[in-house]
Amino acid sequence: MAVLLTIIALVLLLVFIAWDRRHLAKSVPSERSGSQASLAPKSDGRALGYTGIALMVAVMAAKEFAYPGRPPFTGRWAFVYEFAHSFGPYGLAIYWSLLAAAFTLAGLISWRRKGRT
Repeated sequence: MAVLLTIIALVLLLVFIAWDRRHLAKSVPSERSGSQASLAPKSDGRALGYTGIALMVAVMAAKEFAYPGRPPFTGRWAFVYEFAHSFGPYGLAIYWSLLAAAFTLAGLISWRRKGRT
């Protein structure tokens, strides 16, 4: 079911991209130049990037809290999972929560620096 929903989401994304490209091609050049100037990035977007990563990591923390992983862990990052699991069954959820908090803090610092410049 999840695979089907992913495929549907990707197809809808492709349809939107095709529609948007046609819409931009049909627009009057004077309209397009004004809209492009307003969409120009005014900063490097780090604050938004950090916030997005923090949200993704927070979802991973919620997943680990709801369904904690069980050893033996395998793979490239198994040593990190083993270390986090040494703090208890919710150690990995705590690890992801701390990582999300760190990215949130980095996003806030970056956003406040952007406001000063």
